[in-house]
Amino acid sequence: MNKFEAEQAKIQRTKESYPPGTRIMLLSMDDPYAPIPSGTKGTVIYFA
Repeated sequence: MNKFEAEQAKIQRTKESYPPGTRIMLLSMDDPYAPIPSGTKGTVIYFA
């Protein structure tokens, strides 16, 4: 398995772990241009 295939497998596992409708909560984020507070909750609606 090459690096590309390994990354694709990791993406597929993540998609399977978080299907649409899954509730999620942000633990932390380090982005000064789009600050979202820790603890923000949401629902997965689409995984590209």
